[in-house]
Amino acid sequence: MFYSGMALLFLAIVSLIWLIAAFVRKTNKKIPGIVFALSLIGFLIIVTITGTTSEPANQNTTPSELLSDSSSSSATTSQTESEIAKKNDEKLKAEFDIHNDGNYVDATGAEVITNDDGSIKYVQLNVNSNWKYLSEDEQKQYIQLLKDISDPFKDGETYPYMQIQSEGELVAVSGVQDTSLVTIKKE
Repeated sequence: MFYSGMALLFLAIVSLIWLIAAFVRKTNKKIPGIVFALSLIGFLIIVTITGTTSEPANQNTTPSELLSDSSSSSATTSQTESEIAKKNDEKLKAEFDIHNDGNYVDATGAEVITNDDGSIKYVQLNVNSNWKYLSEDEQKQYIQLLKDISDPFKDGETYPYMQIQSEGELVAVSGVQDTSLVTIKKE
């Protein structure tokens, strides 16, 4: 809007000079008069619109104070996001401790990754290198453990994305369409 207003003001000045030249030369004054009137009216409209929609600056506020206010609000936002992530981590640790009753000796821990908006990106169960030596039924028990620890993070009836990691590789992942369906990746 600022640049539009400046362009209209420039056009008004140029057309005013054109209009004055038309009076001096005694030529047609209609076109420069119309251009001057329209550009002046357009400029006044732009000034009126921007004057009512923009907040007046506080005269007592220095630019550094304005800058610190914006940085403190972003710091507050990131602090809130980290608090949500910490709460999710605590909730997952509690669930892992409840459900890992000694039957899951190969489970080494779990992670929950939280998006910036507070939603869950994924829940991951970490398993040691014995995963590849477990039978399919034992692997399914670990998948059930993953579902159990992911249960508090469900959105209604929908599980978050879930995965099992062993030795830095994903060995089981939930489906994209149906996150409740966790499939074992074959080597």
